[in-house]
Amino acid sequence: MEAAGHLCGSWANENQLNYFKVTREEAMLMPMFSAGFVGFDFENEVATMFYNIWKKSMLDGAFIGSWENSRHDMLCSSIIANKMGLDKYLNPSYRDWE
Repeated sequence: MEAAGHLCGSWANENQLNYFKVTREEAMLMPMFSAGFVGFDFENEVATMFYNIWKKSMLDGAFIGSWENSRHDMLCSSIIANKMGLDKYLNPSYRDWE
C-alpha cells in the first residue's frame, strides 16, 4: 500500500467520521492510502472483507461530500484499512513526511 501523504483527519468530513465512529483526533493518527489504483484478490478473505465494508460505506453515502473537505473513496478506504490493521502494510517511507 502506498501512502497518500496526508492523515485521515485532514480530509475527513463530519459525516465520514460519524459513519466510522472515529473522532477527528483518532483520524489524525491514521495515514491515508493512495487510491489511484486499487486491485483486489477476491480469493483472499481480508481483501474481500475490506471490499465489502468499502462498498457498503459507498452505498450508505459515506462517499458524499465536497471536494473542499473530503477525499471520499480514498478517505473511506483509508479509515477501513487503518481500523483493520492494514496500516502495517503501508510503505514505510510515509514516515518521512511526518
